[in-house]
Amino acid sequence: VFKATTKDNKKVAVKVQYIDLQKRFDGDIATIEFIMNIIGLLHSDFNFKWVVDDLKDSLRQELDFINEGRNSEKCARDLSHLRYVHVPKVYWDLCSSVSLLVVVKGQLAPPIFLTQHVLQ
Repeated sequence: VFKATTKDNKKVAVKVQYIDLQKRFDGDIATIEFIMNIIGLLHSDFNFKWVVDDLKDSLRQELDFINEGRNSEKCARDLSHLRYVHVPKVYWDLCSSVSLLVVVKGQLAPPIFLTQHVLQ
């Protein structure tokens, strides 16, 4: 997550996914499935395929920032009656499945790379 400023001078947080993360994820899951299958062949009582399937589905959702943005908006609606809860606004025109941009109130975490940069 990075701290940035939009062209209209809004302070925002930008969440960016590593470029090859999806490919690495798919490879790691394939390796885990392969190992689980081998263990299953060696030990017929060992059947944890459901764990891998559940993990695969959950992690795939975590890698989808569009899904995360939708969840954020649902959270904002569900918690709107609580004055002390602030859910950042998602700027959909600046988002994709691998980048998520939200406007935040208050202190942002220290930036790693995008300090003082304006979004293009």
